[in-house]
Amino acid sequence: MRLDRCLLARGDPAEGTCLLCGFPLPARARRFCSTACSEVWSINHYWHLARDRALRISGYRCAVCGDPEDLEVHHRDPVGGNRAAGCRHHLDRLVVLCHDHHAEHTRAERARPGTVTQLSLLAS
Repeated sequence: MRLDRCLLARGDPAEGTCLLCGFPLPARARRFCSTACSEVWSINHYWHLARDRALRISGYRCAVCGDPEDLEVHHRDPVGGNRAAGCRHHLDRLVVLCHDHHAEHTRAERARPGTVTQLSLLAS
């Protein structure tokens, strides 16, 4: 995970500042000044935490139709099944959808000319 390119990064642990907020690091702290900063960072970079928070923020309802059943968390920028830790899980890049709307969004993304997903489907 490239920490120097993350839009949430405000500090630099190498310079003694919190990676998230940029405040000075307390003694023995290596990346974050507090548990709160560590949690915010984790929620935006680890899939299982980002997914859970997105569901909670949505009120456990589809963003399109409000349905509370068969919910899935959709990445606005396709990740191709990659669930490794990284910036692609930032909460502003996620949307909660019901299964039907998730499938509809995914089909539309795959059909968009020139997208990586569409090109890989054409190549296979």
